[in-house]
Amino acid sequence: MIKKTSGNFKSLQILIFFLLLTTEGLALSVASVNKSTFYTGDVVSFNITTSGDNIVFPKIDAISGVPISGTEYSQSRIVINGQLKNKLSRTYHFKPLKSLTIPAYELSVNGKKEKTKPIKITFKKPIQSKSGDDYIFQIKADKKTFFLGNEINLKAIFKQKKSLPVRKVTFSIPKAKHLLFKTNGKFIQSSSKKYTIHTLNYTVKADDFGRFAISNIVAVVTFPNRQKKIYANNLTLEVKPLPAKLTVFGDFKISASVDKTKVAQFKAINFVLDINGSGSFEDIEKFELNIPNATVYDSNPTVNDKRYQQKFAIIGQQDFVIPAFELVFFDKSTQNKKTIRTKPIKVQVIQQVKTPVAANNKQDTSIKITPIKINYQTYAFYLYLLLALFAGVAMTTIIRRLKSRKIPKDIDLIKQIKRSANDKMLFDLLLPLDFPALESFLKKLEANIYKGEKHKINKKDIIRAIKAND
Repeated sequence: MIKKTSGNFKSLQILIFFLLLTTEGLALSVASVNKSTFYTGDVVSFNITTSGDNIVFPKIDAISGVPISGTEYSQSRIVINGQLKNKLSRTYHFKPLKSLTIPAYELSVNGKKEKTKPIKITFKKPIQSKSGDDYIFQIKADKKTFFLGNEINLKAIFKQKKSLPVRKVTFSIPKAKHLLFKTNGKFIQSSSKKYTIHTLNYTVKADDFGRFAISNIVAVVTFPNRQKKIYANNLTLEVKPLPAKLTVFGDFKISASVDKTKVAQFKAINFVLDINGSGSFEDIEKFELNIPNATVYDSNPTVNDKRYQQKFAIIGQQDFVIPAFELVFFDKSTQNKKTIRTKPIKVQVIQQVKTPVAANNKQDTSIKITPIKINYQTYAFYLYLLLALFAGVAMTTIIRRLKSRKIPKDIDLIKQIKRSANDKMLFDLLLPLDFPALESFLKKLEANIYKGEKHKINKKDIIRAIKAND
C-alpha cells in the first residue's frame, strides 16, 4: 500500500529552500589552509573568503608570531538571492617552524562583524631516506673541515630504483647561514645494479668561520596526481679561521709590467699588477702606490674567481722606481703563511731640453783703424766699406729681433688638441700645461681613462680656456 506523502514532501522542500536562503543571506566568512600538516621549509597559505558589500579584512602581519612573507588578493561577482554580490578572498603566506593554531580573525561584512574559526596545523619531522628505499636522496662533501677562504665540493645525489617508472624530480637549493653554494645546474647521470643515479655538483665557500648545518634539503618527485618529498641527510661543516690574522687563502702568482721603461718628461706610463691562480681573490685589498716626484693615478681592481688585476698610470718629473708589491696569504698547498713579491721596475724619464737664447753670441762689429795716409779714392773706399758694415749690423739686429719675437705656441697646441683621437692622447697633451682652467677637464679625462667613467669632453671648451689663459 502506497501512502500519500505529498504534503510532507512539500513541507520538506520549503524547509530546504528556507535553509538555503538563510545560509546564503548570512554570508559567513570562511577560513582555510592549503595544508594541515607541514615540514620544515614548507610555505603554508592561510585563506579568508567572504561575500557581500563593504568588506573590511583584518590587518595581518604575522600569524602566531610567524611573519607573513606574501599576500594575495582575488575578487569576483556572484548572485545571492537574485542580487549581485562581491566575493573577496585574501591569502596570507607564511613559514611556520612548529605546530600552531591559527587564531580566529574578525572582519566586517555589510557593516556586521564576523569571525573565522581557529585552525590547527601540525609540524611533521622529515623522514630521511635510507638504504633500500624506492627513492634515496643524499648530500656528500669531499671535506667536512676547511679554512675560511677555501672552497669544497658538495654532491647532491638522487637514486631511483630502475624498476620504477621515470618521474620528474626537482631538488631544493641548499641553504645555510654563512655558506655560499654555486652550481652549473647540470645533472650527471650514472647507474648502479639497482638504481638510476642523478648527481648535481656544488662548490661551497664560507664568509665566516664556525660550524654550519646543512639540513632539510629535499627532492620532490612528481606523480600524476600528487608529489612526494624525499629528504636528504643533514650535514655539518666546520670552517676554521685563517692563522696569524691572515685574510687571503689560495694558491697565487703575482706579476707586474709596464708598457715602457723610458718616457718623456710629463708623459704617462701604464703599470699593471696581475695576481693569478685560485683562492679568495675577493679578499685581496686594493693596493696603494706612492712614488716621490711622480703623479700616480690608479683604477679600481677587476676581480673574478681566477684573477685580480689593478692598473696605474704614472707621470714622473725625473727617473723613478716602481717599488715591489707583495701579497701575504695562507697557502693552499703548504697550509702555511706565504709571501710573494714583484720586482722593482726602474723607469727613465727623458728631460725636456730647452734651447737657450744665445745672449752672448754677438758679432764683433768693432773696426780697428790704423792711421795711414790715404788719398780721395782710398777714403771713398773705406767710407763705402764702413757704411756696408753698419748696414750689415743693422740687418743682423733686425733679423734677430724678428726671430726672438714670441711665436704663438697655442696655434700648434690647438691643432694637436683637435687631432687627438682619444681621451688618453688629450690627457697627455693637457697635463704638462700649468693652466688652472684645465683642472676640471683633466679630472674628467682621468676618470674616463682610469675609472671607466664616461664624461663628455668638449674640445671647443678646452681651446677657449687655453686662449683665455693667454
